[in-house]
Amino acid sequence: MPRKNERINNVVPFSGITRDNYARKVAEYTLLKEQIAMLEARRAPLGDSIKDYVKTVGTKTDTGGYISDLGDLVVEARTRQKIEFDQQKVITVLINKPELLNQVLKAVPVIDEDMINTLYEKGDLTSDEVQRMATVTISHSLYVTKKEDMPEVEQKVAASAKKKFIPTSK
Repeated sequence: MPRKNERINNVVPFSGITRDNYARKVAEYTLLKEQIAMLEARRAPLGDSIKDYVKTVGTKTDTGGYISDLGDLVVEARTRQKIEFDQQKVITVLINKPELLNQVLKAVPVIDEDMINTLYEKGDLTSDEVQRMATVTISHSLYVTKKEDMPEVEQKVAASAKKKFIPTSK
């Protein structure tokens, strides 16, 4: 089995990509990522400025937005509304109407993950039972860093996990 560096220096076994092609792809990826960040930084204030202008010179629509004719373009500042009910406010408003309050409140069971881990550690739950309760999804994020910027990292699986230990079968 080749070591990590041997795979990178020669050919990546599953794809036939040479080191030079691999390096070019990484360089292109890094450049695109930087360009996207710069474009996003420029786009946000530009969009805010255009929205402000449309609200000043445009015509108000029946949905509360604004629209402006720019010759071959139509520019709109569309209204979006998001409503989130605050649980405390709902209770405060409906406290004197218990029949309505009972209709809008819903009991939802919540899994206590810390208790599952405690029960496992105490031996009340088996490894198999815990595995059957959980869905483990593994994904990989891509990070490209210059070697001099890269910190020394110790491989500590348990320490790096955000969630408590979920046993795996051996």
